[in-house]
Amino acid sequence: MGLSKESGSTQIIDAYRGNGKFAKTKGFMIGTTSNFVAYPNITAGVTVAYDKYKYKSDNNDYWGRDYDVNTYFSYKLDKNLFTVGFGYSQARHVEKRGYIGNLEFGRFLTGNTYLYAGVEGQDRIYKGEGSENLRFANFKLGILRQDTWKKLKFLNGIEVNMDNRKYDVEDRGRGNLTFVSRVSYYIYDDLLFDVQYRGTKNSKFYDNVVGVGFTHYFKNKC
Repeated sequence: MGLSKESGSTQIIDAYRGNGKFAKTKGFMIGTTSNFVAYPNITAGVTVAYDKYKYKSDNNDYWGRDYDVNTYFSYKLDKNLFTVGFGYSQARHVEKRGYIGNLEFGRFLTGNTYLYAGVEGQDRIYKGEGSENLRFANFKLGILRQDTWKKLKFLNGIEVNMDNRKYDVEDRGRGNLTFVSRVSYYIYDDLLFDVQYRGTKNSKFYDNVVGVGFTHYFKNKC
């Protein structure tokens, strides 16, 4: 979790499947991150995702589709990490698009333990009869820990988040408790196979997502 003295990049690809109270989902995500050669304390990243979902309340076989692009920039100063991110989401067959912006401040308590707090704003725009646009903010506080043992790498975390959205239709509470756990196996020194799980506990339901993927590191000496 620390910053390397080398400049390089990381590539990831994940496929996942989720089961929630309101919908079943499946999809995949690819992404890359890299710190700048001249400024190794600055890192930039981008991810592209495709999600396919089916609302459980529907009595048909229609699957909705979302396409997402997210970017972020981070700056590390001593043990502190500042991150700003932007995202865009577009739905297929539905007049819906979304814009996301987030700010995060974190601190490395140790070399492998990271504490963070942040806020994320979302603006969801819908078109069509009876549609209502949504604009809300989500506040989060969490901690991550990474450990290694032989050829295995473990990443575990917990996050508490709460938003200011008005829930006039959905049967859910404002607060969530999210658990993240990932186990990675070193196939080579620069290639890992990942298995991950994410669970979200709300006062009204429990959602979970299971995924598999690969992580590749590419490094150049400065």
